Amino acid sequence: MKDMITKLETPENYKCSHCKSTGCKLWGDMGMFMFPSTFLCADCLRKKNQGKNIKKEDNIIGWFAPAIPYEDGYGYWDFNEVPEDDYRWWKKLPL
Repeated sequence: MKDMITKLETPENYKCSHCKSTGCKLWGDMGMFMFPSTFLCADCLRKKNQGKNIKKEDNIIGWFAPAIPYEDGYGYWDFNEVPEDDYRWWKKLPL
């Protein structure tokens, strides 16, 4: 994860569950901390939320929170426990 933070890369399996977009911010349902889960990009989350505009600074959207992977890629941080460096990585990802 440290290399990904520096290079602003995403893990190979970090993709939208609906449209398969990669390399962008994803939000996961609040039950995301155990596999499998639903991860949505801004466009798909917007559709799910009846057209609500998603802004780059938005964190919690309905029942969806930022999907920030553990360093080993085998799980995701609870939004209240995510390390600051990992959160900054997610904030820098494009919509």
